[in-house]
Amino acid sequence: MQLLEARSRVLQMNIDKLNQEIKGLMAQKNKKAALQKLKYRKKYEQSMDQIEAQKDNIQTLKMKLEEALMQKNTADAYKTASVAFADMAKTAKELENTMDDIKDHLADVDNVSQLLAENIGTAVYDDDELEAELDELAQLDQSELDEAAVSLSLPAGIHAATGLPAAPAAAGAWP
Repeated sequence: MQLLEARSRVLQMNIDKLNQEIKGLMAQKNKKAALQKLKYRKKYEQSMDQIEAQKDNIQTLKMKLEEALMQKNTADAYKTASVAFADMAKTAKELENTMDDIKDHLADVDNVSQLLAENIGTAVYDDDELEAELDELAQLDQSELDEAAVSLSLPAGIHAATGLPAAPAAAGAWP
């Protein structure tokens, strides 16, 4: 680009010099020589136009190259993000599987704890049945207590449940 700039400056100086010469020749009424200088100036101007077009092309290429580089960097960033997201999703799935495994293991530990807490060789009883039996025992115990209270107040030889004298003992039996 610097070479084109330098060439452009040289051409512009030559064009300016030719313009001065053309004015001088026109002032001298030397039309043929002025026409020849004008042809040279046109060639220089064409070269200047070509150089300007080349500079524009280079500038356009430079911008397109910068744009392509940004697009490449953007695409690379997208790829990196995609890989990171895929790894994250993979890690999340692995973590989910690990958590499921932990829950399964904890359930197994709970099952083992329950098995170890069970009584070995003892029958399992229904709580309702046990409470009903306990109520019956409480009633029986109350009846026995009532009988004991009655027998304490009854004279000797009187049966507490019937209130009748006890049956005579069989001959030869010990009272």
